[in-house]
Amino acid sequence: MLVQRLEETRLPMALQSPKLTTAGFVHGFGTRHADVGPEATPDLRAAALERLGASANARLAFAEVEQVHGIEVAHARAGGKHDIKADAVRVDADALLVAGAIRTADCVPILIGNVRSGAVVAVHAGWRGLVSGVIESAILAVGESHSLVCAIGPCIGPGAFEIGEDVAVQFVNKVADQRVIVKKANSLYGDLQLAAQLVLTRMGVPFSAIDRLEHCTFTEAHLFFSYRRDRASATAGTAGGRQLSFIAPHSRSTP
Repeated sequence: MLVQRLEETRLPMALQSPKLTTAGFVHGFGTRHADVGPEATPDLRAAALERLGASANARLAFAEVEQVHGIEVAHARAGGKHDIKADAVRVDADALLVAGAIRTADCVPILIGNVRSGAVVAVHAGWRGLVSGVIESAILAVGESHSLVCAIGPCIGPGAFEIGEDVAVQFVNKVADQRVIVKKANSLYGDLQLAAQLVLTRMGVPFSAIDRLEHCTFTEAHLFFSYRRDRASATAGTAGGRQLSFIAPHSRSTP
């Protein structure tokens, strides 16, 4: 037990994107070691948010919304849990240390920063939101696709995201690329990260400005909660776990 606890203390609270870090954006893709899910008590949740901010060397106010697997983008100017139904949170450069934040357990989190304006947007993209256009809405909200730096965070990977033929057809129709579907035996699997990357580039984001943190929430149980994995688990207290991903604006702009 002592060895297990020592190992857990070495695991990261959040993962970072090299491209967003180089561009000067305070951000992080949270792991299961900062649980912000509905089963976390208010005290535990507050402590998790404080630790997440500390992991990015900042005291951040996290702006969250009510996620509904849609395409709406909320414009936040202050931290806290806002009673707005949306799946992306935009924060402008005049709201320093307010981080747009979204929660995921298998869906793909996407963090986007505009290097010219300093504005940011955090996106929650499940397969429904991705197909419906939440990424496009986020890009349009933050503007200047050629000036964006994007990071696609950990989500359920193509080796675990089994889908039906109807969803596979929607995926392929969305991105016009068969590579988003992986066939194994008689089953179909979807590649959320690749689909997100294809949408970003189609919207004008340079390929060189996109990071992919290729972690699978389903298979890496030591690092992440997974809705698909944990809902079938007999372990109490894991089904409601959520990772929180966040990004804060900066005031610098490039010419």
